[in-house]
Amino acid sequence: MAAIYRADGAAKNPMLSLNPIKRCYFERPLFFNGDVMTISGMLQLAASTLVFLLAAVGAKHWAISPTFPKLAITLILYTIGNLIMLRLVREFGMASAFTLSALLQLVAINAIAIVYFGEKLPTTQLAGIMLAIIAVGLITFPPSE
Repeated sequence: MAAIYRADGAAKNPMLSLNPIKRCYFERPLFFNGDVMTISGMLQLAASTLVFLLAAVGAKHWAISPTFPKLAITLILYTIGNLIMLRLVREFGMASAFTLSALLQLVAINAIAIVYFGEKLPTTQLAGIMLAIIAVGLITFPPSE
């Protein structure tokens, strides 16, 4: 099980610090939001983002021409993405997991909508998306002391 470490290297969960077994490569810590995120956590975040992107594309295809198979695939993908997110929430906390996921999805889904589906957004909506990206990005910064 991956752990989050404080900047001083101590595990947040005291039971994890008692484990004398050396961590594998995928559990090496990376800095994240004042704490540290493991490589396995980053891979899980990437996997959930990819699954949610595929689900969003499926939802758009279903919206264009609704059929039951498209709906079923879309719902299955959203379910898989949420199951991965549940693991991330348990390991890294709700605020960290959902904030990073929201930021990644916000950028990627809008890019897919504009580039792949050719959606056109008015200037005010583009400004709103940029402000949302900035707002969610600011949330990821560690609190000042």
